[in-house]
Amino acid sequence: MNFGLNGLGGGLSFMRILGSISKTLGIVRQVAPLYQNVKPLLSKAPQFLARINSLRGMAQTSRSNLALPVKNVTNSNLKELENIVTYQSDGGPVFFQ
Repeated sequence: MNFGLNGLGGGLSFMRILGSISKTLGIVRQVAPLYQNVKPLLSKAPQFLARINSLRGMAQTSRSNLALPVKNVTNSNLKELENIVTYQSDGGPVFFQ
């Protein structure tokens, strides 16, 4: 059953149409379960991105609200710190005794 599009047998035939439909249905059968598994993720993607953006905004505001106290260091404070900190200069650390 050649529809006469090409006299050399290169035209449309019923067997070629059935073969193409069969290949297409095979691909659809493979893709359909994947789509069903991914569909919930795709439907909730905007909510997920909105939450990520809100978390990013909260992190930036918490960083800006966090203020570290600045303490002025004077010479008298340095002397007190030097008395507190003791240095060991016995030649370095000992790993094995």
